[in-house]
Amino acid sequence: MRIFFSSLTLPKKAAKRVQKYFSPEESPFPAAKLSDAQNVTAVMLGYDSWHELSQVTKKGSQSPSPLDEACSAEEQRQRIDYQTESLSQFTPLIAVSYTHLRAHETLRYLV
Repeated sequence: MRIFFSSLTLPKKAAKRVQKYFSPEESPFPAAKLSDAQNVTAVMLGYDSWHELSQVTKKGSQSPSPLDEACSAEEQRQRIDYQTESLSQFTPLIAVSYTHLRAHETLRYLV
């Protein structure tokens, strides 16, 4: 699942929320660097890296995907499931349980 954007404004905000969420105040793990948070965000949005997300967005060949608020409840659930599953590849960088994230729908507020 890939989410397209008209600019990098929303992905940048999401990356900063990811970085903040995994900061020492809220996590027993070391704070994530912004570049790490950007790559995590890119993967959660369906890209291989922040660089790829940036290139695709700047190229603008795809129409922007609808925002979560404009999606059906089912599509929102699919996005959350995809994003949560995407995080599993970053363990132990981001060592959080799938069950915990799913139960609290944390990702809904990150992206």
